[in-house]
Amino acid sequence: MAQFISTRKFGGPEAVAGWHRVPSQLYDVRSAAKLLAVSPWTVRGYIRQGKLRSIRIGRLVRLDEEELQGLSQAAKRRATLSQIEFSQEKGSERT
Repeated sequence: MAQFISTRKFGGPEAVAGWHRVPSQLYDVRSAAKLLAVSPWTVRGYIRQGKLRSIRIGRLVRLDEEELQGLSQAAKRRATLSQIEFSQEKGSERT
């Protein structure tokens, strides 16, 4: 069962818009980069572009495990689609 925390100072559980899921595991930028097989600068770029949501704790930047998995799965889908398109293009060139 997911745990939730409130981002609102006042209001109870009925203030649903202010409630967020508690992350199961947090990664720093360097660990996230290793997990995604990219550089830390690329991870920071993803955060800046909005491809990854980050959690700031003071000056520290942390990334939720589910966010990283979602980005990784989306990248795999794009790679598969581009391979299919490439193979279709190669097949049409041969005929």
